[in-house]
Amino acid sequence: MNLTGIRKLFSTKLLKTVGFYFSRIFKKSKTHDYFISIIIPTYNEEKYLGNLLDDLRNQTYKKFEIIISDAFSNDKTRDIAKYFNAIVVDGGKPSVGRNNGAFIAKGDIIVFLDADVRIKNNFIEQALSSFLSKQYDLASGLFDTSTKSLFFKCIYGIWNLSKILRQFTNNPDADGQFLMFKTNVFKDLNGFRVELVIGEDADIVQRAKKMGYKFGVLKVKYIPSERRYKKVGFVRVAIGSLLGGISASLNIKILQRISEKIYGGMGSK
Repeated sequence: MNLTGIRKLFSTKLLKTVGFYFSRIFKKSKTHDYFISIIIPTYNEEKYLGNLLDDLRNQTYKKFEIIISDAFSNDKTRDIAKYFNAIVVDGGKPSVGRNNGAFIAKGDIIVFLDADVRIKNNFIEQALSSFLSKQYDLASGLFDTSTKSLFFKCIYGIWNLSKILRQFTNNPDADGQFLMFKTNVFKDLNGFRVELVIGEDADIVQRAKKMGYKFGVLKVKYIPSERRYKKVGFVRVAIGSLLGGISASLNIKILQRISEKIYGGMGSK
C-alpha cells in the first residue's frame, strides 16, 4: 500500500472513531434531556408511600416530576406526598388515578409506579437508558427477588419468566407496579380503560401491541410488596388475577367486581 492509501485508511478510521465517540456523547446528552412524569396512584398508603418517595428523592436521574393520584385517602397519604413536594391530584380506582395523573403530566415519558414498591437509586436512569436504546414505545420491568423468601422467589420468578416469554407474543404480560410509556403513545391509547377495576395494566399493553407499538420488558428490577398475599392469601390473589384478566378481555363487568373482591381491593386497609 502506498503513502496515499495509508493516509486514506488512517483518515477513514480516525473519522469513524471520532464519529463514534461524538455519537455516544450526543446520545448521552439526549438521554438527559428527557423530562419524566412519575405517577403513583394511592389510597391509604401512609405505611408505604414515604419509602418510595424517599427512593425517588435519592435517584441519580433528577429530571422528573412526581404526581400522586390519590383516591381520597383518610390517612396521612396526602400529607406525606406534600412533604416530599409531590403534585397531588384526585384519583380513584387505579385506572382512573393513573389517567388523572397523566392528564396533567408534563413529561416526555410517563412512568407509573405503585406506592408499595421499592427501587434502587439508579433505577430511573437505567430504565430510561434502556427504554431509549431499545426504542420502545412502552415497557415493563422485572421483579427483584433478592430479598425475598424462597416461596416468594418462586412466585415472582415464575412471573418474571412469564413476562420475558410473553413479550414476544400478541398477549404480553405486564403489571402496573412499573410501566413506562412515551407520553404521546399513552395518549394515543386513550389511557387505561376506566371501566376496569382489575387487569387494566395488562389490557393497555395488549392493546398497544395490537396497534403496532413496540413493547418490551426492561432488565431493570424493582422490589415488589407481598402485602396482598399476606392480606388475602396466595390462592385468592391468583384466582382474582386470573378472573380479572378474563373479565378485562371479555368485558364482563360483573366478573370484574367479583375479581376485585377476591383480589382484595385497593390500598393498605
